[in-house]
Amino acid sequence: MRLASAEVKQLLDHGQRLSASAADVVLTSRSAIRSVPTMRHSASLAGIALSVPKRQLKRAVDRNRTKRVLREVFRRHELRNIPLELLVTVTSVPKLIAGNMKHKQATQHLQTAALGLYDRILQRSKKVVEAS
Repeated sequence: MRLASAEVKQLLDHGQRLSASAADVVLTSRSAIRSVPTMRHSASLAGIALSVPKRQLKRAVDRNRTKRVLREVFRRHELRNIPLELLVTVTSVPKLIAGNMKHKQATQHLQTAALGLYDRILQRSKKVVEAS
């Protein structure tokens, strides 16, 4: 489920920050556990917002492909079953990858970075849930 702008703003103000990288692709996230499910959200599904700045990937085709890959990795990850709000930002992409997002190797680097980030968020959120 996608996040509304008010939820993104709240994440930027109060979310926990994490980052992960693979092959110089750096992803940064802000996340927060949803304490009370709202009418808009199911109690069991996480919400995600993706940000791919034009500064990192100039062409819209590349930004859209990046978002598609990040969304697909998230959809398959067990993290989506935790009531969590998540904002993922692409903070660094090497020029070699940025100029050739259609290449399978670029997609694999992006998937690896996303999996690493989602795994770290999952571990952190499990610790928060156990502590409370």
